[in-house]
Amino acid sequence: MRHLIAILPGVLVLSLALGAQTSAQHLAELRSDDPGRRLGAFYRLAARGGPAAGVSVQAAVAPLARQSPPLRAALIEALGRENAYLRQGLELGDEYSNYYGDLLAVVAQLGDARAIPALADAMGTGHLAMSALAQFGRPALDAVLERLNQGRSRRSACAVLGRMLDPDNPAYIREPESRKRIEDSLLDASRRFGPLVKVTALEALTRSDRAELRQAAVRELEELAGREGGTAQDAAFHSLRWLAEGGGPATARTLAVDALGAIARRPDGSFRQPAATALQQIAKAEDGEAAKAAREALGRLWRTNRLERLLERAAPPEQ
Repeated sequence: MRHLIAILPGVLVLSLALGAQTSAQHLAELRSDDPGRRLGAFYRLAARGGPAAGVSVQAAVAPLARQSPPLRAALIEALGRENAYLRQGLELGDEYSNYYGDLLAVVAQLGDARAIPALADAMGTGHLAMSALAQFGRPALDAVLERLNQGRSRRSACAVLGRMLDPDNPAYIREPESRKRIEDSLLDASRRFGPLVKVTALEALTRSDRAELRQAAVRELEELAGREGGTAQDAAFHSLRWLAEGGGPATARTLAVDALGAIARRPDGSFRQPAATALQQIAKAEDGEAAKAAREALGRLWRTNRLERLLERAAPPEQ
């Protein structure tokens, strides 16, 4: 995705004056039905925009697109075409995969709201599309909710919705009605869909500004992490550990630490020891509310284990 283009000395560079840098032929090829022609046109544009060796494709093409509305529109359309091409399920080579990643990186950087449908269709590819959609905030909400309800990239959609709730995102949604739509959709996803979507939806709800929703989400993650077997248990535990270590919102951190403490105190369970280890690391790593909560959880764990040992000693021998 971040491979570099090297341009031989002597390559002529078109002027960066508005509208002058892109020929009608390049635009036509970007709109071609042939993916090979689209790929070739894209990299020829990159060569024109990056005359120095070692310039990334994204750094070469994005400035050209910002200065040329026709090129910007053509690149957004190209991403939509590539999404449709990918949905055919064809076997793709490295060259095409690199091209798709480079194109997606450019379109994600443009901040053009016309790209929202194409970026929403690309959510399942990972961080680039998801971050771009979260940065749009309210304008992207309907597209993300639509993909969630259609069953396309549900986990990614839940993660993006969570970021739209998070005040750490400069474009987070403030309007109460829209926030409630997001929260209701995440609650619905946590009840209706598969275990991994459920965990992602619950994790997203920890970004809510409603304390009761954060508490309920962490409580349910704790319950899932306590059930034996299955991918949901693993995913729920790792989500709680991530939240407790500060990967998520600060408002959910001590809740997650307390949940790890409860898991560590259970008399049985796969994650009893990993939960205790995570608490020890949090308690040692820093000061603050989370470290204090971790130390308190470890104290309760020590008392629980001590009581268990005393009861074991007092138990009558088996007949």
